[in-house]
Amino acid sequence: MRKPASRTACAAASSSTVEAINANPAAYAPLLAEKANLNEAIASDYPVSTYPAALRDGRPAYPKDSMVQPVLTWMAESGYGGNVSYDEATGALTQ
Repeated sequence: MRKPASRTACAAASSSTVEAINANPAAYAPLLAEKANLNEAIASDYPVSTYPAALRDGRPAYPKDSMVQPVLTWMAESGYGGNVSYDEATGALTQ
């Protein structure tokens, strides 16, 4: 059963978290170091990534092709999934 309201609520929560991290990645470095159990020798220099939002203007914001294609290429080269294509407009993967 599909639950669009739940999916939208989850995406909204994800987007607000992404906005907070992207606005000040360094503020989240201690949390990353703790939760990822980073070695103290690298924790202070370990970069905090930025992330794409799950929603854009209240609608799903699918990852850019430039983010997905390297993964699909690696999967195909490693024998996982075969020849899969990605549609950035819909987020659909097709084989």
